[in-house]
Amino acid sequence: MERIKEAIKLAKSQQDSARPMVVDRRLAEAPAMTGAMPAGAEPPAATALPSTRVLRVNRDHLEMNRIVAHMSGNPVNVPYDILRTKVTQEMDQKGWKVLIVTSPTANCGKTVTSINLSLSIAKLSGRSVVLVDLDLRKPSIARTLGLTLQKDLSSFLAGTATPDDIMVQIDLAGPQLAIVGNMKAVNNPSEALGSGLMAALFDYLRAQPDQPIIIVDMPPVLFSDDVLSFMPLSDCCLLTVQEKVTTVREIESSEELLQATNMLGCVLNKSNEGSETYYY
Repeated sequence: MERIKEAIKLAKSQQDSARPMVVDRRLAEAPAMTGAMPAGAEPPAATALPSTRVLRVNRDHLEMNRIVAHMSGNPVNVPYDILRTKVTQEMDQKGWKVLIVTSPTANCGKTVTSINLSLSIAKLSGRSVVLVDLDLRKPSIARTLGLTLQKDLSSFLAGTATPDDIMVQIDLAGPQLAIVGNMKAVNNPSEALGSGLMAALFDYLRAQPDQPIIIVDMPPVLFSDDVLSFMPLSDCCLLTVQEKVTTVREIESSEELLQATNMLGCVLNKSNEGSETYYY
């Protein structure tokens, strides 16, 4: 843990340095991401994800916000469980660890998809997941789950918290799921997402011996360059769209911007069928 603290301290002092864009993601395998650390910094030691604070959640609040994947045996979970299986199989086969969930525009259900997919994966024996809110302009994971966080991602970026401080658990998912949430918008989000400090955080998460899948909720890709700034730290992407609202042109424009990463598929939300479904 001392080495990651030293790396983060060094990264923060150099976080204004530019990070190169990866043109072809296939040329940058996940272990090589430690090379994105600032010069002279050692990669973080591989230690188990720390014991985190367990926060209680209100089940009625979750259901009101369409968070349902924790309810085993409920037919409404089937689409998320199928999506979970397809995502984990593809990521395992390719050795990928960091999945971006984004959308072309707002209100396509990317945060609901991120949370439900994380909860569904956490139900699997031997699996661990870290859910990270990187929508630094309009963070919503904590709000959607009904959480109040004393230390959050903005605290880490301000240098007042360590990775251990900002990871929490919720009482319905167990230790398989850790959440890095955020309570407020961050200044200069694009720069923060491409900083050495952010690279140090994700090197720390990647280095854990239990090899968690890291699901990252990000802003709409057509709204800003935030997703592009973070893309060198990611392995693959899911694009969420809204039925009868998202246009073909918006999907095509999003795919053009995301061509430097690996597209796993497209999630269709707010279907006329009465429950969320997806195309994959």
